[in-house]
Amino acid sequence: KVFESWGWSYELHHDDKKLQIAGIDITFKSPKWHNSYTCDVKANMDKYGSFYVYEDWLFDPRKINDRIFHVNPDTGWLCWYDRKVMQDWFDRNNERIKITAKTRPSFITARKYKGDSNENE
Repeated sequence: KVFESWGWSYELHHDDKKLQIAGIDITFKSPKWHNSYTCDVKANMDKYGSFYVYEDWLFDPRKINDRIFHVNPDTGWLCWYDRKVMQDWFDRNNERIKITAKTRPSFITARKYKGDSNENE
């Protein structure tokens, strides 16, 4: 619903085990872009917009997705970033790093899904 509301095309990969192992939940594309991108969706954002990034899945060599999305389906908030940019930024001395709304690096995009106007009909 989120990608639809933005006018982006998308393909879900829930049933493709090979893509799931590679960390690819969705392939998406804005009509303004030449290329499509892939993402891993993490439903680990709390109601305050905080989430954790874990070293083990960020640097997992099996994961080949372009972006990582952190979502909170209850609040509608999403944050996403380029996997390689996060890998460069991540402090490997930690097993996990907490990202909050106040400490969020500038390379992380945040947006709220406002829902579909026909959703309640």
